[in-house]
Amino acid sequence: MFTLVLSPDSWQEGTFISQHHVHSKTGDGKVHLILKGAVSLKRFKRQKNTLWAPMRLILKIPLRQALPKNHKFQIEQWAPQIMLSGLSHDNDTSNFGYEIRWTKLRNPPNTPTNEIHIEAEIAVRDNNSHIQQLNYSIDLVGSFTALNKE
Repeated sequence: MFTLVLSPDSWQEGTFISQHHVHSKTGDGKVHLILKGAVSLKRFKRQKNTLWAPMRLILKIPLRQALPKNHKFQIEQWAPQIMLSGLSHDNDTSNFGYEIRWTKLRNPPNTPTNEIHIEAEIAVRDNNSHIQQLNYSIDLVGSFTALNKE
């Protein structure tokens, strides 16, 4: 298994082709922040035999456009979702398949951040299958935290 780390700065591995956010207040005054986007993968292709080929994927999603100036976001609750949306296989295929085995948030809870790190294990089966694109949707509940000015 290999690990693929994607961020807007890692153009060799993949490209963030869209990023969107919206935030609102919850009934108890917390901030509900929703992040959505799509990533084009450049190199995840199954190479040999027909066994499942897992890959660890880490998405580093910056919050700079979603945050008020001089603030970070303190996460209290989260719900990430990753969807495979660009799938293909070359020529003849048998027993092919794609899966997302698990998804988790790598950020420590209750720690202010300006970047969300989502980790997932995805896999493809068959010797000529490709995962070309994935989409993400992340719901966060927490609060904006002002940066200390020193």
